[in-house]
Amino acid sequence: MERKYLLGALEYTEKLLSLGEKTVLDIQANSIACFLESDFVGKEGVSVNTDNGDVWLRMKRLRETTAPKSHPMFDGWVSGASNNPEKPPQLNSERLVRLSKEEISELIAADRLSGDDVMKPLKDDATGKLDALLRLSSFPEFESSWQNYLSTHWNKWAELERPRRHSIALYSKLYQLHQRIVSLGEDNPIELVWGIGVALWQRETVRVCSHIIEQPVESDLEVDGTIVLRPRAVSPSINLKPFHALEIEGSEAVHKETSSILAQVSETESGLTPFEPATFHRILQTCASRLAAKGRFYPDDKKDPSDRTLPTAGPDLVITDTWLIFARTRTADIRRDDLKRLIQKVEDLKSDVDIPGASRAFVRPPSNKTQYGKGIDLGNTDLELPELESGHGNFTGGNGQSIPASNIPKSSTFFFPLPYNDEQISVVKALEENDGVVVQGPPGTGKTHTIANIISHYLALGRSVLVTAKTAEALTAVQEKLPEGIRNLAISVIHNDREGARQLETAMKMLSNEAKQIDITKTEAERREKQKRIADTIRRLETITNELKGQDQRRRLLANEGFSEIDRWHTQLRGTGVKVDDLLDACAGAIAAQKPLRLKCKPEIDSKGLRMEMWY
Repeated sequence: MERKYLLGALEYTEKLLSLGEKTVLDIQANSIACFLESDFVGKEGVSVNTDNGDVWLRMKRLRETTAPKSHPMFDGWVSGASNNPEKPPQLNSERLVRLSKEEISELIAADRLSGDDVMKPLKDDATGKLDALLRLSSFPEFESSWQNYLSTHWNKWAELERPRRHSIALYSKLYQLHQRIVSLGEDNPIELVWGIGVALWQRETVRVCSHIIEQPVESDLEVDGTIVLRPRAVSPSINLKPFHALEIEGSEAVHKETSSILAQVSETESGLTPFEPATFHRILQTCASRLAAKGRFYPDDKKDPSDRTLPTAGPDLVITDTWLIFARTRTADIRRDDLKRLIQKVEDLKSDVDIPGASRAFVRPPSNKTQYGKGIDLGNTDLELPELESGHGNFTGGNGQSIPASNIPKSSTFFFPLPYNDEQISVVKALEENDGVVVQGPPGTGKTHTIANIISHYLALGRSVLVTAKTAEALTAVQEKLPEGIRNLAISVIHNDREGARQLETAMKMLSNEAKQIDITKTEAERREKQKRIADTIRRLETITNELKGQDQRRRLLANEGFSEIDRWHTQLRGTGVKVDDLLDACAGAIAAQKPLRLKCKPEIDSKGLRMEMWY
């Protein structure tokens, strides 16, 4: 029954996450950014499948180069920017220059200048020079030299610079996307996804352009500005949502079959990689043949395997083996995938007893049995609530029943590095005796402090602790609350997989160094010495506790005999060397002898006819 309830809860949660999700049919038109394989392949500064497959894309930061300079004789004739490789510079058809009368006469004599194109300057020139309008058509050899410059120098530069500029523009888009992901963080989460296999299909007015397999990736910016894309530590998944949305018959069955194939591939040593067709061709071929009667797997048709451009979407489904990279707002897909895996795990269980205790507690109906103390008799209409100790709250145990803190049995040893109180001890004890515990409290009541103590306690016992939270800030607060010696053992995955791996490496190095430096004999001696000190401290605490209990009991007894001012008297005697036990002994002696209390005091008050004399 518990297995049935758990399956229902998981399936219900997975369905809730799917509600309201918008299905993207055309990834090119409806993503934050989309880059095709053809945008990267063969481009300068781009390399794929490096670092033994750990890096799927590496893109260097390139700089623009300048066009070769033309001869100075062309100065003043050139129009347009010469550094744009897409648009060659041109010579102006005419140019106004200021020349001496002799120079003008020579040009007119050589038939290079018309007298009609000679004019006086708007302002008188002291040198007597005149303005002359030179026309390019009068200098054919000049234009020929310019064309020679373009063909032998500028065009060669432009041919090399065009793909470089394309790479620079592509890098700029990736860089802006990386900066946006880093700056927005959890406030507006964006994720990068590497899609493998592109489905293209024009169904009447609906265009489908969507990936078949998706693998979330993370971006990193190296010191030299190189952008690196790595697959995240998240399992790849099948994306057939467009086909589900179009209600393609059998798409759910295809999804299940291809997901099984992908799971097998993921378990291999190499795993899924977009650069090894053997890891994904079978999945793409299955989709092409099963999702449409005329579906085609594009590699079977194209003649040039090196051609990585996408074909045009047509009336028949076509699935390519190319890849693409796109950015989208992070969705609940990862959580849904986790839920689907959990559902599969639960379905594979043979009986309720195989379900972990914490999972059973999640769906177990509330118990009407008391777990601690007398508790509450649910069969009695005259309810009498159990008495709580002052200041203690309630904790909810794994059976759904509220457990008073005063009813939790106390343990003897707690490895709490931070200050603690009875409530924190109660939480640990409740955890030991229940599959789950809910601790509630408003902000600022010490929940993070308590979690840090609990983590430290269980680490000291050789156990591991997983801490989850809704926000990264909450996890950061817990990590910062841990003592310095323990903080390095806390592996955080609140930023990215790369950072988590770095922290894991740091923790492993620290433990390795600690292990190498351990002197077993010395460490064992220190351990025994500290254990002895702990035992001595515990015994001393027990002695003090017993003394205080004894004093408290004597106070109550003496108060019944009329000595109600003992605390005030002791305060007044502070600094005289009189101890509480001395005062209590004097009071008891006065009662036994039926004589006034004398502690080198002056007359003070009467109690039951006995005169109190105190000096101070």
